[in-house]
Amino acid sequence: MLAAAAAAAVLVLAAPAEGAVTGVSDAGTGFFDSEHYRALALDTVRLVVPWDAGLRPGPWDDWLRRATREGADIMVAFGHAVPSNCPLQPCRLPGGEEYQASVRALIGRHPAIRHVVPWNEPNHSSQPTAGAPEAAAGYVRAAARACPSCTIVAGNLLDDASMPRYLARYRAALDTSPDVWGVHSYWDATYFMRQGIEHVLATVTGPVWITETGGLVAFGTLPYDEGRAAASLRWMYGRADAHPRIGRMYVHQWQSDPGNPFDSGLLGASGRPRPSYEVVAGRVGPRRPGQATGRPEPGPPGAADGRGPSSRATAPTTSLRVAGKTLRMRRDRRLALALSCAAAPADRCRGVVDVRVGQGARTRVRVALRAGRSTRRSVRLPRTGVVSLARAQTPRVEVRVCHATTARCDRARVWRVTVPRAVRRWVARQSRASS
Repeated sequence: MLAAAAAAAVLVLAAPAEGAVTGVSDAGTGFFDSEHYRALALDTVRLVVPWDAGLRPGPWDDWLRRATREGADIMVAFGHAVPSNCPLQPCRLPGGEEYQASVRALIGRHPAIRHVVPWNEPNHSSQPTAGAPEAAAGYVRAAARACPSCTIVAGNLLDDASMPRYLARYRAALDTSPDVWGVHSYWDATYFMRQGIEHVLATVTGPVWITETGGLVAFGTLPYDEGRAAASLRWMYGRADAHPRIGRMYVHQWQSDPGNPFDSGLLGASGRPRPSYEVVAGRVGPRRPGQATGRPEPGPPGAADGRGPSSRATAPTTSLRVAGKTLRMRRDRRLALALSCAAAPADRCRGVVDVRVGQGARTRVRVALRAGRSTRRSVRLPRTGVVSLARAQTPRVEVRVCHATTARCDRARVWRVTVPRAVRRWVARQSRASS
């Protein structure tokens, strides 16, 4: 009880920090009613909708009406239609005119929309724009024509390995300078890196907004760790503070959803504030008297109830990750690995990467990395493993990461391997020589 009272007192007395404006990105309307949301000086919100949202009614209309009543500063980001199954079918790029008509119609119904993201994460494989940066750039022009008074936020690329090449083609296809550039900083946040933001700032001119980021509590093989998620948000605020061109940072998501394996909620599924909520609360400060909320101001948030799956105790963990979509065999028949350490800044990742080809061939590499660092390692596969991969129609290896600090091994993942022609020719020559 004393700890909860102290936390509430800190929240009430805290002053908002200078620097980038904090926004909230969440598809549900429930956060508008959350006492924890209403206690903070938050009025900048973001919603992702399908590109054809203006051509038909949907749940986004209720969200936008509610945000309008709240007097919020609204950003809308357009993305793939529903249903869509990119990179498989259906996966359709809309025509420029129908896209423009949809944007115009949605803003006609909801004129409080002030900022438009023409396409959300266009370089992600789930989007029909993934292989078409020129088409994504065309939607920037269409959105500007549909809403001349809106702030058009271009880019909004995910900061993965595809971003530099995609951004170069995207920029080349633009015929004007956009109002603002956006970037989704998840690799930077998760692995305590700065490459994504630094690349965007070095490549484009004008204002830059971090239009989506978050501290991942859990996702995929990333272990559950609320402390690491809070450290990620502190890291991202530090990145924003280091660059005056970064004017906004939108945090995703407000509350954890048990049905969604992607968990970056500021609140747990039970509604309990997590440490990352306190990071945001300390940044934005309490809601000011008279600040638009659509209803009377509540008091400070209550104490955590300690119930639900999100309230379980979590010891800080470190996570060594194999990065990329496929692994690559080099011409010298060694397997190339890209490794990253996702840990709080004061921690390290120490572990063993175990690589297996079938049941027989196996190799291991020990790794020690500082938090936020990445490295490339190559491991020599046994000859039987090289031969097996070179002869396979779809070469695959099984990779398991075992963490030295926790004595825990991740679930084995199966990776596709690209095998160069030189290696295949070498295996063929060896086979002929032995026959």
